[in-house]
Amino acid sequence: ALDRFPAPIVIAVTLGLPSIGLFVLASGLADPILIGMAVTILGLSMGADADILVYVVMRYFPVQIFSTVFGLVGAAFAFSTALGSLILSFVLKFTGSYSGFLYLSSASAVIGGAVFLLLGHSSIRDGRMASANAE
Repeated sequence: ALDRFPAPIVIAVTLGLPSIGLFVLASGLADPILIGMAVTILGLSMGADADILVYVVMRYFPVQIFSTVFGLVGAAFAFSTALGSLILSFVLKFTGSYSGFLYLSSASAVIGGAVFLLLGHSSIRDGRMASANAE
């Protein structure tokens, strides 16, 4: 899909979809089919995020600095995972429920996916980033 459709839209949808699964889990619904679908959506999106990160770095940055940029992106990914675990611990301690954290994560997934819509269409030429809109 990243090669056939505008990448920012595909990325926004792919990274925004987990919000549905997180919202379903937070709502407390007990339907096994609905819960199974929510977990499936979460799993598919989690499997896609690493591929998407590599694609974005390759598409929007010169290949000469790939390892540096991807290292920074990976570090930010790891930091946000640790921060999320810390926030989960505090929310669970003070509320005794996972629901608040799941609602917060659902909103964060929508916002995080939407941020990728700001990327626009770019291509790499001569080792520098050139915006296709500027041509």
